[in-house]
Amino acid sequence: MRKRLGFLSTWQQKHTVETVSEHLDEMREQFPKAGYFEMKKHLRIDHNVRVSRKVFYCAGVNDLWCVDQHDKWKYCFGLCLHSGIDPFTGILKWMRVWWNNSNPILICSYYLDVVEHTRHGPVLTQSDMGNENGNLARAHSFLHQWADKDLDNTLQHRWMAEKKNIPSEIVWSVFRAHFSFGYEGIFQFGVEQGWYDPKVPLEAYVSSL
Repeated sequence: MRKRLGFLSTWQQKHTVETVSEHLDEMREQFPKAGYFEMKKHLRIDHNVRVSRKVFYCAGVNDLWCVDQHDKWKYCFGLCLHSGIDPFTGILKWMRVWWNNSNPILICSYYLDVVEHTRHGPVLTQSDMGNENGNLARAHSFLHQWADKDLDNTLQHRWMAEKKNIPSEIVWSVFRAHFSFGYEGIFQFGVEQGWYDPKVPLEAYVSSL
């Protein structure tokens, strides 16, 4: 039915840069300040053109490590999570829980602990633009500059806009779908039994040990 009516999916239309460039040039003249979402919407509505999202590229193992924090348990249980993943292999390099995940020194220590333990690191690190990732970015860049003088004054870290650090967002999505609710049930049982109160700082800090 959809095909007979001409409503083809993005994959079925199989557009490339060359096939949509004429429409893009036309819309850029008409809407010179339109952003990505506006342009994509006009392509779909005005020209019945559906384009795929940007393709994520990773060259190989340890080409990139993506890091991100997770605050869903912060206010209900006083627990903050942080993870690092190699998106090429899908291997978690770390997933740590603590009462804080916004301390730049703490976040950097997660990265350095793994590098020390595994005796290797990635070509690039990637994170969102939060201040907590600054020390990690500087430490990683320093290690590369120390090993290769040609990299002096370069940043070996990729900053991503909010919600654009896709591999890490996938980690938390899978975690929420398959693991989070089981843990939350255990934590909530402890709260209901009066074993600890996450609103009391001392008890929240002790529970995260």
